[in-house]
Amino acid sequence: MASQPFDEAPSAAPNSNGLARLLRERDQLLSLHEALIDVQRAATLEQRLHVMVQAIERLGYDRVETVERYSLSSGAKVLALISNSAFLDTNELIVPLRAVHGATVATLVLRTAPGSAAPTLASVRTVELFAQQVASIIENARLYEESQRERRRGEAISDIARAVGASLRQADVMQLTLRHAVALLRSQGAALGLQHGDQLIVVAGIGPGETLIGAPVPVRDSVAGRAVRERRTFIINDADGPETYTPTRVAAGIDRIVIAPLIAVTGAIGVLTVINRDTPFTDDDAIVLQRLADQVAAAVSNARLYEEARASAERYRQVVEDERRARAEVAASESRYTRLVESASDAIFTVGTDGLMTAANRSLEKLSGRDRTMLIGTPFSSVIDASDQARTDEAVANALAGSRPRLQLHFTAPDGEQRVGSLTLTPLIEGTEVSGVIGIVRDVTDERRMADQLMQQEKLAAIGQLVSGVAHELNNPLASVMAFAQLLLAAPPDAPADAQALDAINQEARRAAKIVANLLTFARQHTPERVVTDINQVVCDTVELHRYALRIADIDIELRLDENLPITWADPYQLQQVVLNLVTNAEQALATHQGARRIAISTEARDGSILLRVTDNGPGIPAEYQSRIFNPFFTTKPVGEGTGLGLSISDGIVREHGGRMRVQSRVGEGATFEIEIPRVAPPSLPSASTSGEAVLADTGAAEPEVASNAFLLGDGAASVLAKDVS
Repeated sequence: MASQPFDEAPSAAPNSNGLARLLRERDQLLSLHEALIDVQRAATLEQRLHVMVQAIERLGYDRVETVERYSLSSGAKVLALISNSAFLDTNELIVPLRAVHGATVATLVLRTAPGSAAPTLASVRTVELFAQQVASIIENARLYEESQRERRRGEAISDIARAVGASLRQADVMQLTLRHAVALLRSQGAALGLQHGDQLIVVAGIGPGETLIGAPVPVRDSVAGRAVRERRTFIINDADGPETYTPTRVAAGIDRIVIAPLIAVTGAIGVLTVINRDTPFTDDDAIVLQRLADQVAAAVSNARLYEEARASAERYRQVVEDERRARAEVAASESRYTRLVESASDAIFTVGTDGLMTAANRSLEKLSGRDRTMLIGTPFSSVIDASDQARTDEAVANALAGSRPRLQLHFTAPDGEQRVGSLTLTPLIEGTEVSGVIGIVRDVTDERRMADQLMQQEKLAAIGQLVSGVAHELNNPLASVMAFAQLLLAAPPDAPADAQALDAINQEARRAAKIVANLLTFARQHTPERVVTDINQVVCDTVELHRYALRIADIDIELRLDENLPITWADPYQLQQVVLNLVTNAEQALATHQGARRIAISTEARDGSILLRVTDNGPGIPAEYQSRIFNPFFTTKPVGEGTGLGLSISDGIVREHGGRMRVQSRVGEGATFEIEIPRVAPPSLPSASTSGEAVLADTGAAEPEVASNAFLLGDGAASVLAKDVS
């Protein structure tokens, strides 16, 4: 028989059986609500599904199963379509486990007793609504874990980029790259090859890749060569195929590889390869490896040029020392030196003992917009901004005295753009005397911009921790809106409008909008601006954003805020970033703490200043670290779990407000971070709009169970319960 849509029969006149049914359905809804709380507290997917199955079985179904990919068994027929579910002739009710936004997590198969009638529309909708909320919790947890993983991966690659960019030694850069590649992709080994003509020469390797050092790989007849030619990443999960280069495959025992090209400004210069692991490599692994290769390609290229330039300079000194015995060698060395220096992307010059330039390469001509004939015989400081000339002249003098200074400077490009350069000065020594200085200027404008973006990245990294929490907080107002909407839909057509229910829907919708607005306000990059600021409200808004993560981590948070705390003239968005960083650090410190976990936040007005303290009962900070924790890039966390910039950025923000940050801690007794900023009176009374932008709005509203109870108890109860919403 063809399936027919199922419609619930009209309700009979109220009687004792109907009242008993309503009370039973109310008890079932309350039981499901309690189960939802247990689902939210569960730590794994299996635990969440187990709680859900037990809750549905308590509704009267004989057996409940979750099927990841459900298909209708042969011979089974659909007897009735009930809402979004189907009732089969096998006494099975098929319910999709689908999140609010449509993502299907699994399928529920609910078995009823043989001969049982089809479930009612109300009971099926109850199961569907519960299943939808469970699916949303599962999907939100998955998205939260995915965002955390991507955040850690981005931080790890940023750390790698900073580490390799800080060194000009080619061997150090390569070893750092290979170690991080193995760690990121969890592989057994890695190798790095650089192109020399029509071959790739393996110059560094670890694990199985170490046996390949020095081995040549043809560019035309290998996958590695194809990666260089086509400038794209290749994944080989079966190395026995015809594409792999047999000698290197056999020598290193290669089963699986991922190959990414190293692409510098001048083109592809080599490949980065990770070798073997227990599971197949994926497209996601290829993306990660290519991101890493892009970060290190420029560092490898510059390190090669720098080391070759230094080697050439040393050879040049040796040739000058024995000029009469090796004129031919001097000429060859000068020619090679010229080619290297002229082809370098960095500006290279030499300075004599009089402090005037004696040589300049083509890159310095491009940097200054002057011909080298105009540059030679002038001080190098003449090509940079006047504000840096005195420091640069002093650095050149120090290099002529034997030191190796490095400094940043500013210059104006020929097109008028203001640029930032990194200057490295190395003395040229002949015998025991300094005969001159070689200088290398690298344009680091883009790197500086990346550094400036780190503050925003610290904020964006926190978004991954907040998204799931915000999604969870949206569940409450949305559940209330749905419940009151169903209450209004269930009312008779001629019933008077329920003003309380409509008002509750309006309030809960506003609450949801405010929650989203709070997250968007935090994520947006703001221009630094001082406005009227309530520090207490900044603390409350920040805690509200992070409340879900704290609850998942089983951390109790205590607020002791001074009700008489005066307002001040400050940047609330920057201060919110400081508070969020301190709360996040406290949460991470408590991750391994046994016993009760607590974070306390207090505010206090004292002697014209505002004090804010964040205290945790975690393991504390060793005394030897306390003097360095505010230094940039200092961190005690493993690679991928911290950038070492959070406290440094926070300290800088507090200092910009004329304040200071202190830490008090003993090992085993927790830690307290204290912020003291001066109370600055606003220049004038704030307007309504200014006050609105200074702090985020409160998102407090009614609990969702108020709406659920009102729906169950009917119109009379709704008019009473709705008062709690207003």
